[in-house]
Amino acid sequence: MDVALLRADDFPLEKIVDFLSQHPPTLGDMFQAVCWLYKIKPDEISTSQLARDVFAYVATNWTMKQTDRVGAWTGMSSYQVFCAVKRIKFRLEEDELLRDDLDLLGVRLAEKALEKRTRGHD
Repeated sequence: MDVALLRADDFPLEKIVDFLSQHPPTLGDMFQAVCWLYKIKPDEISTSQLARDVFAYVATNWTMKQTDRVGAWTGMSSYQVFCAVKRIKFRLEEDELLRDDLDLLGVRLAEKALEKRTRGHD
C-alpha cells in the first residue's frame, strides 16, 4: 500500500494505536509529528501549551515512556507531564477537534513507521 494514500478515515484511532504498539515510534518521531501538526518549530514547543500537552499525552499513552523522559523533550517536570496528560484526557471527552488532532498524529506516526519498515529500518 502506498503510504501517501493513508487517511484518518481509513484507520480508526484504535487500529492506529494498536499498530503503533507493535511498531512503536520514537519520542523524536512523536515530537516531530506534534510540531508538524501544530506548525511550530521544535524550539517553539514551549510557547504552545496545547502542543506540549498533546506530546505528553501521546508519548506517555502510546509508548508508555516514563514521565521524566517525556518531560525532557519539552522542559516539563514529571509532575507537569502528569498534569498535561490529565488535561488532555479531560478535554478529549468534549473536544472533537482534539480527537481529530490525535487521529492525524496517529496516521502521521503510522506513515513514518511504514516508511521505516519499507526501508528496512524497523
